[in-house]
Amino acid sequence: LSFLSCWQVLYFDPQMRLEYDGYPVQANIKVLINHTRTNQALAALQKYYFWTAFGREHEITTNTYYDSHRAEEDLNHWVIVTGNPGVPHGTLFQAPPPICDDEHPTNKHHRASPD
Repeated sequence: LSFLSCWQVLYFDPQMRLEYDGYPVQANIKVLINHTRTNQALAALQKYYFWTAFGREHEITTNTYYDSHRAEEDLNHWVIVTGNPGVPHGTLFQAPPPICDDEHPTNKHHRASPD
């Protein structure tokens, strides 16, 4: 494994990146994918695309695009999406939220402590 092929997934919020360093990557949230050696973020250029056997594909590059506030632009935002096994070609973005039987749990089954 070469150091030239090492990537790091960074937490989306720059204020919390150090706090989440070393933790497992959460699915279905925005993240940045950063090249370790060059410290440049992976970016998908929507202006540049081409057609392949898989459909329309966008050009991918390593360049961190910043806005006027020195925050990463949408080109650098990625989401690692998990699949929904119940639907063919479905993602968990399309799944309905879980139904909770009791939205406001109470202490119905609370036992009184013996004195």
